[in-house]
Amino acid sequence: MNTGFRRVPVRCANQMMRQLLFRFNGNMQANVIIGGVDASGAHLFCTRFDGTTDPAPFTSLGSGNLSAMSILESRWSEDLSEKSACALACDAVAVGMKNDLNSGGMVSLCIVRRDFSVQWEEQFPLKDSPSRTNRLAIKPGCTTVLSTIVHQVVPWQGAPAGPKPGGGQGPVPGSGRASREEEARRRPQSVSPPGAKRWKGEGGGEGS
Repeated sequence: MNTGFRRVPVRCANQMMRQLLFRFNGNMQANVIIGGVDASGAHLFCTRFDGTTDPAPFTSLGSGNLSAMSILESRWSEDLSEKSACALACDAVAVGMKNDLNSGGMVSLCIVRRDFSVQWEEQFPLKDSPSRTNRLAIKPGCTTVLSTIVHQVVPWQGAPAGPKPGGGQGPVPGSGRASREEEARRRPQSVSPPGAKRWKGEGGGEGS
């Protein structure tokens, strides 16, 4: 709108957006993915709420971006067809919605082609989110235990005393005789009030 609705390079549009976000010092809290086609080709920018930006072949932002990024990283390639790219984007958004309560319930797909045509589609995601292509297989015993420390659990004051590690039953801190002995040990020793100081006067006599 500021440029009179004329076609501007994608980098120019991204620069205007990042300057606007930087001017608000991050208080706008809006993450933006800017993509488009100009005379130099197709471009995609990941612009965050503080004004920082990065060019990327694929990206995800928002509260469910971690789940969506896992799908994008496992299935993206440079030779994707338009149909495969649309399916990948929809699956990534669907996984992000399933693992995030703040996301919506519909996928809005925008297709920008090299002939400057734009197509907007809305569709509901699948009920079952796509599974990971590379499943994690962790074998038992692959993590080495370097050391082990066993801490004795002491019952809190007023709790029933449990058996000692040796099998016997003895006084436990916080109960019975042990608590009274510990309290007496921690109590400061009573000191009698100091006596009056005696001092010698100038004449050699004593006074109080």
